[in-house]
Amino acid sequence: MKKWTPIIALAISFQLMTTSCAFGPSENEAEKEELKDIEQLKNTYSAIQGEYKGEIVGNGRTIPVMAWLYWVLEPSTANSKGEKTFIPSLRMRYRQLDVIQRDQIGAVRFVSSSGDFLGTVSSTSAVTHFSGSLNQSNLNLTVVKNEGTLGRMTARRISADIQATSKNLEEDFFDRLKLAHQRVVGLYEGHVKPASGSVYPIQIEIKSFQRVSESGSLTLLLKAVYRRLDFPDPTVSERLMDASVRFELFPIEISLSSEGSASAIPNSYFLAIRGNLDEVSGVYKGEIFDRRGSQGRFEVLRKSN
Repeated sequence: MKKWTPIIALAISFQLMTTSCAFGPSENEAEKEELKDIEQLKNTYSAIQGEYKGEIVGNGRTIPVMAWLYWVLEPSTANSKGEKTFIPSLRMRYRQLDVIQRDQIGAVRFVSSSGDFLGTVSSTSAVTHFSGSLNQSNLNLTVVKNEGTLGRMTARRISADIQATSKNLEEDFFDRLKLAHQRVVGLYEGHVKPASGSVYPIQIEIKSFQRVSESGSLTLLLKAVYRRLDFPDPTVSERLMDASVRFELFPIEISLSSEGSASAIPNSYFLAIRGNLDEVSGVYKGEIFDRRGSQGRFEVLRKSN
């Protein structure tokens, strides 16, 4: 067995040292650059994160909106050492205030040097696209939905708080819907004044029911029962009705409707009640229709909720 001579050992030692010097510093520099880029993204996104409030103007409408910008860490490609890395990714949570629906969430892109901003957010029932700019805490965006351009959105950052982004979408939607329903549910009593004939007493009871949606989540549904109190037979005097409410209007608009036909009379069970609710006084008033047309004006007062 041959022994290593000092010259051979010295040569191997020198080769290992030169190899280490050749690759070590470059790997360290690459890693430092990666960490620097990640830190720069965090700083950029942290500077713009927060709650934005504004409106969309277009197609003859003005829609109040809210949005939250925040960032999360997402897995990326392996770094120079082959290790899995996580990089900041900018997110947007978007809400239209003219209707009560689930918030939309999606990835957005922001270029700090130019202020360019674009991205797409979605929920189970809607997709919305944004493109425009973010400068000095002001969003200025074109908003496009499936049906076409919605309008121009301008929104200003009102807070750096991003607490709302941690709320579960379904739970948040359910809570907001529940609060809205509380504004209209209750027992209303009053009268109908026909164009001709005598005034007659009526009762309208609006209720909120829990149900499971198609996606399997818990949601709420409004229903109403209409009663004509001068008819003793409930099969004639009562109607179970669907309820539709436009909470964004002032005063609130409530529309109730029922459909159906007896064998001999088409649309015999049709009834529509349309009116507005003054939340301060509790007065709900408007017009009532059946298959023959308008049956007069109604006015009822909320007695309980």
